[in-house]
Amino acid sequence: RMSSLVERLRVRSDRRPVYNLDDSDDEPDSVKKRGMGSPSGVIEKIERPDAKNGSCQSCGKSENLWDCDTCLYAYHPSCLLPELKGPRPNSWKCPEC
Repeated sequence: RMSSLVERLRVRSDRRPVYNLDDSDDEPDSVKKRGMGSPSGVIEKIERPDAKNGSCQSCGKSENLWDCDTCLYAYHPSCLLPELKGPRPNSWKCPEC
């Protein structure tokens, strides 16, 4: 009996999973990208309809903001959880990205 179990497990482990990949765009229609979109190295930013242009997404104030590198959101380091301390890194993404 043990040999038949081992044989069944061996056959089962030889199978590889089949994935149905959907190549359609996963972004909702309301999320658009803004930027130059050319292959020249300019990074497009995701347009978010609820972005507070020039203001913190958390508190709404506008001074000393960290702009997200991938979308239009901006935050104060102290408004983030956990609060970020120190200088802004060269590359920074908001909690949503």
